[in-house]
Parts: sequence; C-alpha cells; structure tokens
Amino acid sequence: MIEVQQNRMALQELLQLQELKVQINNIKESLRKIDQEKELYENRYSKALEVRKEMQRKIEELKLEVKNIDFKILELEDRIQKIHKRERIIKRPEEFKALLRERAKTEEMILELKNQRAKLNQDINNFYQNHEIKAVESEINEFCFELREIEDGKKRLIQRLEIKTREWQDLCSRVSKELLEEFDRYEKQIGVPFLLKLGDCFDCGRCGTVLSYSQQMSVIKGSLTRCQICGVYLYYDKSSI
Repeated sequence: MIEVQQNRMALQELLQLQELKVQINNIKESLRKIDQEKELYENRYSKALEVRKEMQRKIEELKLEVKNIDFKILELEDRIQKIHKRERIIKRPEEFKALLRERAKTEEMILELKNQRAKLNQDINNFYQNHEIKAVESEINEFCFELREIEDGKKRLIQRLEIKTREWQDLCSRVSKELLEEFDRYEKQIGVPFLLKLGDCFDCGRCGTVLSYSQQMSVIKGSLTRCQICGVYLYYDKSSI
C-alpha cells in the first residue's frame, strides 16, 4: 500500500470504499438470512396447508357419507309409503303379515341409518371443535403474517442495497483506477474490512494484538502496518488521539 502510505487522501478514499463495501456486504448477508427465514416459513406454511387440506378432505368424506345415508333413508321411507298402500288392498292374512314384517325391517333399517347419520354429524362437529384444527388455522394465520413481514423487510433491504450500490458506483467513478485495483486486491486477499484504525493501546482493531514497539513507531510515522495475527492493515488516526 505504497500509495496510501504517501497520500492521506488515498487512505480516506480507501476507507470510504471499505465502509460502503462493508455496508453492502452486510445488506447482502441480511438478504441471504431473510431468504433462509422465508424458506423456513414457506415450508412450515405449506405443511400446515397440507394438514388443513387433509382435515377438510376427511370432513368432506363424512359429509358425503351423511348425504348418501340421507338418500338411503329417503328410499326406505318411500318404501314404507308403498307398503302402507299395499296394506290397504291386501286381503290374504299371510300376505298382510309379510308386509308387516317388511315394514318392521324397513323401519329398523331407517332407525339404524339415522343412528349412523347422527354419529357422522357428531364426528363432523367434533372435527370443527377439534383443538388441532384451531391450532392449524392459527398457525396458518401466523405464518401468513410472518411471510408478509419478511417480504416487507426484504423489500426495504433491497431498497437500501440499491441506494448503497449507487453510492458505491458514484464513489468508484471519483477515485483512481489504481486505487480501485488496490482495493480489489486486498479485498480478495483479506476480505473487508482489511484496513482498521490502530487502537488506543496500539492494539489491532480486529484481534486486539498489541503491536511491537518498532511497529508502533512505524504506524505513527504514517506507514500501514499489518497485524501478524489476523492479517489486517492498521493505520494511525491522529485526530482520535
């Protein structure tokens, strides 16, 4: 970093580039995490919908059974009416007894079907009153709310990223090509931030390692000193002392 060592303005420009790049990277990392959170909620939301769909399918099956029973009851009641009509015209005792047996059997079948229908209706009511269904509905509403909040947060982050990207492009247009190349080189080697202010106790701003006396003198004189532990470059800020 010869240019930075000899030019205070170059140091300030590098710090500005670094600060913007750190902000951009932080926003991108936040977007990555929010996408992970969104995927998690979408999976949970999909599972809750499947559970509700299965419950609704069972309820519809029960309702269909009730409908089929209603149809059978109507058929049997119609048979009862026909038996009554035949009773009025039958003359022979044995035929009349046969009709009575048929009517009794039909009425018994109707009663059994009505009992089945009552049980099915109770099962349907139990489904609607089931705490599990209420819990699933509550989860679905909660997941919908969370997904909307996540989407709103993501939109805000994207807007911030667009603003910071424009600021980055504007700054890059105002600094030298050589300085940009230098920034890119150290960003690839070390990552950002790679340039940190020397601590008040002559310690590294990242890992806290205290510089040797010769390193302290060198950085105070304006040179950039690299931390031997974490590898970042340290500069001396006279304004903060």
